[in-house]
Amino acid sequence: MYCKNCGAKIADDAKFCTECGTAVDQRGQQDAPKPTTPPIIQKRKKPITSRFWFWAVIVIVLYLGYTIYNTGSNQLKEQQSQARTEYGNQVFNDLMNENGTADNDIDIEISGCRVKYLSYEIKDDILAVYYQFENNSKEPKSFSLTVDDNAYQDGIELHFSWVLINGESKDADASIQPGVAIIVCKGYELRNTTSDVELTVGKWPSIDGKPSDSMTVSIA
Repeated sequence: MYCKNCGAKIADDAKFCTECGTAVDQRGQQDAPKPTTPPIIQKRKKPITSRFWFWAVIVIVLYLGYTIYNTGSNQLKEQQSQARTEYGNQVFNDLMNENGTADNDIDIEISGCRVKYLSYEIKDDILAVYYQFENNSKEPKSFSLTVDDNAYQDGIELHFSWVLINGESKDADASIQPGVAIIVCKGYELRNTTSDVELTVGKWPSIDGKPSDSMTVSIA
């Protein structure tokens, strides 16, 4: 036990404190309280999503992904544009003429633009006629606002179905710059697959209603 006067440790049966000489009251003397260890408080870790570096890494990854995607997309668009330009300006009459033959091929000048028949093909009762449209004027021109083209079978005008510009579905009203050539494909719904078809090409709008040139394609 301990002395209640000076706190020194003394024997349990001692009557006096060996340090200060104070009499020991056996009834009132108690053991000195043992020191207690304060509880260890652990700091709570912040979640990873609340840390600055986590979001910095996310932003960097997203930015790099967008940059790579955007670069690849732009390169693809440039390649497609270049391919369409080369396709529209190259001479490929041999390739087109394998699809069909015609008499008195159309090759005329309309409002400073050259309109040349290339070939035709038949797919699912649709007559696809290919023209080369070259703008030799000094201002933008469009095929549909320059050329009046029609197709007749058994003397009846065929219904126009669709148009392709350089192999893609585009608006035939779109203008092209001077010096540019494109391939225009006009699709007509055939009445039958035995009668010949007369193609007429003229200036739009036609004042007298007469075509500038015409030709007949044999589809029999």
